[in-house]
Amino acid sequence: MKTHYIIPILLIISVSSCSKKENKNSEPEIQTTTISDINAPIEGFNIEKSDPSAIYLADKIMEAIGGRMAWDKIKYLEWEIDGRKYYWNRTEDIVRLDLLADTLSMIFNIDKQTIKVKKNGISIESPDSLATYLQSANDMWKMDSRLLTIPFEIKGDGVTLYYIGEDQVQDSLEAHRIQMAFEQSSTPFLYDLWFNPETNLITQWAYYPDHSHTEPQFKEKWGGYNKYGNVLFSTKRGERNIENIVASEHLDQKLFTLD
Repeated sequence: MKTHYIIPILLIISVSSCSKKENKNSEPEIQTTTISDINAPIEGFNIEKSDPSAIYLADKIMEAIGGRMAWDKIKYLEWEIDGRKYYWNRTEDIVRLDLLADTLSMIFNIDKQTIKVKKNGISIESPDSLATYLQSANDMWKMDSRLLTIPFEIKGDGVTLYYIGEDQVQDSLEAHRIQMAFEQSSTPFLYDLWFNPETNLITQWAYYPDHSHTEPQFKEKWGGYNKYGNVLFSTKRGERNIENIVASEHLDQKLFTLD
C-alpha cells in the first residue's frame, strides 16, 4: 500500500551551526501538497516524529542515488574498506567478512546472530572464541555497512529525521543539513548528513554517539560517486577509499560456506 505524506516546498531557510534536535533551527515556512510517497518508509521508520521537510529532503537524496526500487533489486553487495572484504547476501542477511591481513574469514547471520570462523585454514570451534568473533564481526559490520549504504537507510527502521538547516561543508560549499537519529536503538546514536542542493548527493557526514554530545565523534567528506548497477555509491570517506564495489543479483553461494 502506498503511503502519503506532506511534501514541503522550502521558502525560508536560515543557517544553523547546531547539531542536535533540541537546538536545531525551526523548520522553514512551507507550502504543502499531498502526493504519493515515491520512497516508502521501511517498517519502523518514525514518520510521526520526523520533520516533514527532512522527509522531503531525504526523498530527494534517495532519488539522486537511484531510488528504492533499484536498491531493492540488489540481492548481493560486495565491497572492501581498510583491509576488510564484505560479501552481503541481502535476501537472507548473511555476511561473509574476510580480514585480508589476518587470513581470517567469518560468515555470520545478522538476524540469528550465528557465526562460523576459519583462521589460517582452520575452523574455530570454541564457543567462547566464537562469541568473541561474533561481537567483533557485529562491531565492524555496523560501521562498515553504514559507510556504504546509509543513504539507502535514510527512512529506515528506528530512524527519526530532523531538519537542521542550511549550512556549509568543510570546503565552504553550500549544503542542506538533516539528521538521522536512531533513537529507538538499544544504544541511540545520530548522523548529520550534508548534501549538495543541486545534485542532492551527500557531501559530508558526522557521527554522534548520543544527543548529549555537542561535537561529533568524527566528521568526513564524501566523494567519488560512481554507478554500480542502477545505483550510485560514494567511494571516498575523508582519506579512506571504499573499493571493489559490486552490486549484483547473483553470487556464487560457495562464498557463504567455509568448506
